[in-house]
Amino acid sequence: MRRGRAAVLTGDPSAAGAGSPRRAELEQLLRLGSMLEVGMDSGAFQRTLLEHLQPLVGGRTVRLTLDAGDSRQPGVWDSFPLVAGDALVGALEVSRAVGGRARPLSGRQRRLLELASPLVARAVRNAQLFRHAQRRAAVDGLTGCIAMSHGMELINIELRRAQRYARPVALLFIDLDRFKQINDRYGHPLGDAALRAVGAALKSALRGSDLCCRGGGDEFVVLLPETPLEGARHVAESLRQRLAGIAVKRPEGAVHVTASVGVAAARPGEVDGGSLVARADAAMYRAKRAGRDAVRVWEDEPFCHTI
Repeated sequence: MRRGRAAVLTGDPSAAGAGSPRRAELEQLLRLGSMLEVGMDSGAFQRTLLEHLQPLVGGRTVRLTLDAGDSRQPGVWDSFPLVAGDALVGALEVSRAVGGRARPLSGRQRRLLELASPLVARAVRNAQLFRHAQRRAAVDGLTGCIAMSHGMELINIELRRAQRYARPVALLFIDLDRFKQINDRYGHPLGDAALRAVGAALKSALRGSDLCCRGGGDEFVVLLPETPLEGARHVAESLRQRLAGIAVKRPEGAVHVTASVGVAAARPGEVDGGSLVARADAAMYRAKRAGRDAVRVWEDEPFCHTI
């Protein structure tokens, strides 16, 4: 199967010859295309391009630009446009220098970059459409967080990316304490104001690559890519303190919010977001039993036997 795909790319059957340099280069392009099919943040996207394209262009610097105004000087950088359908979505830019010395790209290297450009363009365009759909159709109107029904799809995508690159991922399950009492005592308008404040606080404190979802009612789920368990615990504690500082104003006095937070890390080989969410949820309930306004961490041994 792979021999056929390589031959189609070049239109030259001899390119599929066993052990040929050209076959190795085409295999590298096929691996690049496979990698770009998995959702990733901008940093991981750039690292993937460097890993797979730099060996094909003699170690030159390679970068992705999405803004035409950010393009490098044409005399120093070669630019390969990224076109998806009828849309120009960016450019691949490759330095003309190697080790500080000017060295133009060879015809063979240009051809490889021309083959790589449609793969990169399609991945960029898919990511743009994905973000657009996420903003328009999958955002909770009250808090501005991603609706959990759509958030699970994004969590599963991130888990697949993390497993492919052997990177850590952690998840927080946040439940507001005694929130039903706020609604019952002060009314749903004040409860909605509290939820809006919580959503704003979470989004302002998180990185752009983090994923903040609203679950049922007063529950929130936060996915932390590139974050090991201990780092996630620190993030959870920081968020707990930030939420405890929220004061929803009312004439008779402000209403304060606290939250219980559970933390769990993805296991090796785990691509099911449901099981990761369930472990963080279980840790959150332990925080509730500890008196609320607390953080608890799920650890497989021996912690999971005592939750």
